[in-house]
Amino acid sequence: MGQPMLLPPSLDELIPEGHIVRIINDFVEAIDLSALTATYKGGGTSSYHPKMLLKILVYAYTKKIYSSRMIAAALRENIHFMWLSGGNRPDFRTINRFRGERLAETIQEVFAKLVLYLENQGYIDLAHYFTDGTKIEANANKFSYVWKKSTSRYQQGVIDKVKDLFKEIDQLNEDEDLKYGDNDLPEVGEGKEINSGEIEEIARELNETLKAKDLKNDDKELLEEGKGKEINSENLEELAKKLNAKLKKKPKDRKTKKVVNKLTKDYIPRLKKYEAYQKNFGQRSSFSKTDKDATFMRMKGDSMRIPMLKPGYNVHIGTENQFIVGFSVHQNPSDTVGFIPHLEQVEKNLGGIPGKVIADAGFGSEDNYVYLEGKNIEAFVKYNTFDREQGKGRKRKRSAKNKYSASNFTYDETTGDPICPEGKRLRYVETKEETTRTGYKVTKRFYRCEHGATCPVRDLCTTAAGGRRSHEYSPRLVSFRKQVSERLTSDEGRDLRSRRLIEPEAVFGLIKQNMKFRRFNLRGLKKVSTEWGLISIAHNMLKMAAS
Repeated sequence: MGQPMLLPPSLDELIPEGHIVRIINDFVEAIDLSALTATYKGGGTSSYHPKMLLKILVYAYTKKIYSSRMIAAALRENIHFMWLSGGNRPDFRTINRFRGERLAETIQEVFAKLVLYLENQGYIDLAHYFTDGTKIEANANKFSYVWKKSTSRYQQGVIDKVKDLFKEIDQLNEDEDLKYGDNDLPEVGEGKEINSGEIEEIARELNETLKAKDLKNDDKELLEEGKGKEINSENLEELAKKLNAKLKKKPKDRKTKKVVNKLTKDYIPRLKKYEAYQKNFGQRSSFSKTDKDATFMRMKGDSMRIPMLKPGYNVHIGTENQFIVGFSVHQNPSDTVGFIPHLEQVEKNLGGIPGKVIADAGFGSEDNYVYLEGKNIEAFVKYNTFDREQGKGRKRKRSAKNKYSASNFTYDETTGDPICPEGKRLRYVETKEETTRTGYKVTKRFYRCEHGATCPVRDLCTTAAGGRRSHEYSPRLVSFRKQVSERLTSDEGRDLRSRRLIEPEAVFGLIKQNMKFRRFNLRGLKKVSTEWGLISIAHNMLKMAAS
């Protein structure tokens, strides 16, 4: 240890050929990062080069180092980090700022460059796209939930209290009118000797009464004006300002002060809070106070595997040969809703979508099938009853009632009328149009059984009043399912279905188990997307190193 060296060793000599740092270095040097460098406006002190910062971040993620402080420490202690950084030592603030701000603007473009790089190197050919989703826990307190239904109820409760306050003021004004009627003078001094002192007392009380009545009339007009508007924090603030202006004329008016205090110290702050919550919900049913972009989703438990509600994000990826070729992060827990936005992101990155998309039953909806058909893409996407039709899937409790589920109905090829498992035809009632959560309009046909009273199996078929079974379906979805079923049961379909099990699902397993990435470190949808982009790049680098 104490023996001196004539010449200091070169770091390059200490890095073996084929090491992952060399693969990362070659990739970053080979791609065009002009979109990333364009985020630097120039001026001020010199900046660390974005290529160097990108290299050390990707390598850090391959080594399961996600903390900016630990990355900064590695730059001082680890020869691989030193070699990648060229001896530069940015502190943790610089690393975190680059990851959360600079890279957040261009992560999809950088990732797209990687996919094209993989294609040029022969690792992928973009002929197939295996997609799936998983839920990753957010960096948020699991007890910081805010629910949309509860917020709406609390908000309506405040509005009802404001209405009650208006009624209370109306009643005070009515009581004042009943007390004095049309008399100009209060009945003071009656029965007493009329003298100058008594007249002065009457005049004083009269002036006070008139001032009070004028103020009450003004208040009443203001409250009537307030009741004519929508009850929200903005309108209540305007009303409170006008009431405060009236209080300056009569500072000792306790009743008006009470109204102003209730509005300014209770109702207005609470309404502001609930209105801010409503804006943050958007189409979601919940969010976390710690990370307002995170949604509470049902996830697996820790030890007992009992599902738990936790704040998180729904991450979608697409793979080929276990390389990630597309990713997106969503706030909705449903895979169905995120399918089209995910493919739109892939098309934006790559200029097109691979010709064959393979996905599980969570993505098999009518609007998704319509989208794939419009893009001339072969859909190998299961629907929710496909495995059951094939005699597979999870074990279910068998009963006679399962025979009469809607999935076991057949349809007349000519008329489209549904036929129950007993061979009885249902009567057409009407056609309705429904809108899904994604805004897609579904046309459904409604039918009703006319054999309810005489059908021997009506107790097994339905619990509806009168035993008249109802049935609804979308003819277009039935047509898609038939087409997809034929495709999935072909030789090619069976091969792609078996490959899907070792494509995205295996990648998620590698990321969660081998890379120990089960929880985001950053907060906010934009930063979370950046972090998942780094994870995706790091995974692909590891795959390249292992190939």
